[in-house]
Amino acid sequence: MNIKNRNIIYGYKFENGRIVVDDKEAEVVNQVFKEYINGLSLLKISNLLIQKEIEYLPNQVKWSKNKIRRIIENKKYLGDDLYPQIVDTDIFNQANNIKDDRDTTKNTDRSNYIYKLKIPVLCSECDGQMKRRRQADKDITEKWTCSECGHSVSILDIELISKITNTLNNHYFICCFVYRKIQVFCLQVSCKKF
Repeated sequence: MNIKNRNIIYGYKFENGRIVVDDKEAEVVNQVFKEYINGLSLLKISNLLIQKEIEYLPNQVKWSKNKIRRIIENKKYLGDDLYPQIVDTDIFNQANNIKDDRDTTKNTDRSNYIYKLKIPVLCSECDGQMKRRRQADKDITEKWTCSECGHSVSILDIELISKITNTLNNHYFICCFVYRKIQVFCLQVSCKKF
């Protein structure tokens, strides 16, 4: 039985104590680069590999856009002392230049208070945790979406930080008719301080 260990990057395998190219996986790696250069997004490439039932690990067809991103960014595919080359240097550079051009977060100011927020933002519908998303084509570019029920609220970062600050300054608040301590914050507009 051949047990794969993802401690070695996708596209390679151990053989006689050495790292060698896994031809089947190397073909997938090159397909990832080709599809990305031809305009497919990380997510679409991930979905394509899932649709084709290409295994990431034995009996596991689990791909994600993060796995695809790691493949595109990994310089080991160019070859080094341990890893034989799988991807042509020009193709690797072309894909990474495209990735840099597509990166919508490269100019994001990470010193903004919203990135220092350590308390969970909870959904007013189901108490699920809300996740922040950017929507560049809208007047209010920040949108919080519940990971449980999908409920969403658009609110400017500065407005959310202001509401959190006011809440913390008043120590307690009534949220969705449930008393809570400072450890959570709700985006429900009808929340009242007491």
